[in-house]
Amino acid sequence: MKEEPKQKTSAMSQFFQEAIAEPKHKSMELIEDLQILQSEGKYDLGQELGEGGMKHVFLKNDLMTQRPVALAAPRSTKRDEESISAFIREARITAAVAHPNIVPVYEIGIDDEKLPFYTMKYIQGDDLGKLLKRLKAGDKELKEKFTLKRLLGIYLKICEAIAFCHSKDVVHLDLKPENVLVGPYGQVQVCDWGLAQELNNLSEGVEDQLMGTPGFIAPELIEGKAITKAADIFSLGAILYQIMTYEVPFQGDTLEASLKKTLLGILVPMKVMRYSNELPATLEEITKKAL
Repeated sequence: MKEEPKQKTSAMSQFFQEAIAEPKHKSMELIEDLQILQSEGKYDLGQELGEGGMKHVFLKNDLMTQRPVALAAPRSTKRDEESISAFIREARITAAVAHPNIVPVYEIGIDDEKLPFYTMKYIQGDDLGKLLKRLKAGDKELKEKFTLKRLLGIYLKICEAIAFCHSKDVVHLDLKPENVLVGPYGQVQVCDWGLAQELNNLSEGVEDQLMGTPGFIAPELIEGKAITKAADIFSLGAILYQIMTYEVPFQGDTLEASLKKTLLGILVPMKVMRYSNELPATLEEITKKAL
């Protein structure tokens, strides 16, 4: 009987055959590695990225998933019961408003010192505040890259994120360019939800506290009036003002002066700002309406 010719095995099919024939003990070793990481800690030492009023943020490597993450932990001076509760609330509110333009929370946990932490998506890039300062300083390369059209595209993504969180009855209360991360590939993430509140479950005494950043804080918050979504709309108007003029609205030599200008509505008209000679009138009207 004539033997049939043997089929030639391609390099690709050989690769898959070897992969299928791989010993099962390999997968068991990987599972054991994951179990060790689960029990002994899955994050490396990392490095500090920055700090805010409530927390430190570190860049760490998640050894389980093999990806970089931003890990937030309470500052050493913010570990009393009230501060810890606020920290956990921030993590949960941020996790609850999952949106493409809101920094996603991966995990909330407790460390070896029995302190809470949470991890978020790590985005390389600068915050919008730094970009606007460089544009104001005349960075020619950045001006070519960040045209008014592109800046407005970033702004629309911020608005979409806040519209979504408002649909969930959540208000940010600290919107400003410094709390918006802009990645190198068009990513826009609204972050730092430390002052955020759920309108149906406001923290006790929160309306008696001055919250926000001078120039961006709504006048009703300065006066201690009821917190509504309009406070964020005001801040969005202030961000749009800075995008078009490179200036922070309602500036004053002191905190008191800045707050007084906000209450009185003393805003430098955009027409006389040196960076706004060709601004569309519609954008100016939108900004004035929000403010």
